[in-house]
This record gives sequence, C-alpha cells and structure tokens, in this order.
Amino acid sequence: MPVRVRMVEHLNRIDHELAVAVAQGIGVEEPVKSVDNHAAASPALSQANTAHDSIASRKVAVLVADGVDAPGVTGLRDALTGRGAIVELLAPVDGTVTTSDGLPMEVTRAMNTVASVLYDAVIVPGGPADLRTTGWR
Repeated sequence: MPVRVRMVEHLNRIDHELAVAVAQGIGVEEPVKSVDNHAAASPALSQANTAHDSIASRKVAVLVADGVDAPGVTGLRDALTGRGAIVELLAPVDGTVTTSDGLPMEVTRAMNTVASVLYDAVIVPGGPADLRTTGWR
C-alpha cells in the first residue's frame, strides 16, 4: 500500500485529475491538489529554441556496404561535419566495408546495433553495387 500511495503522490505532481482517477482505481486516498508546475518552463528543454534551419548538431546515418563510392561518402561526410552535423557510417556488419575502388572504409557501427530513432536523417549513397546484393534488406 505505501508504494501505491507514493505513486499517486508522484502522479499528482504531474496531473491531479489522473492521480485522482488512479487513486480511486487502486484503493488509496485521493490526493490533495498539488502546486501547478505546468507554468514552469525551461528554455533549455524547449525544442522551439533549437535551430530549425541548420544541420548543426543533427545526427545523420549514412548506410554503406561493399561497393560503396568512397569519394562520394567521404565528400558527403566532410561537408556535413563541416556544418556541424554528427555523421555515422552504418554497415550490415561492424568493422569495414570494401569500397568500389577496392579499399577498406571503416564504419562507425553495425546497422543492427542501433535504432532508427537515434538519427535525424538517413542517407543512402550511390555506388556500382546494388544495395539489394550487398546485405541490406
């Protein structure tokens, strides 16, 4: 019962009506309305204060695989990082891929070890190999 009471107290700090409904549903005393903290705002937490017309601080995934065009990828990566973006090269497996000119290119991480929600954008660069034959599904 003490855990239920504490949970209702925490909910009451967020939304009094919700806390009352939960308290009624789990058999604890309804909380007294707490101080309304919805007026308290933090500019540091607001997305409205972020730059909307810049790629600075945006995280970009570049999907690479064997046969990728190295000059295209490095040029793209350099241009984006030069403007403040965070660029990660994702491949079907961790380690390296072999570029279209036969050289190894180090990748940041394996694609299956990250979630798409971690990125603001995804880029699929060109190359002579078709992505369907290089391990991407």
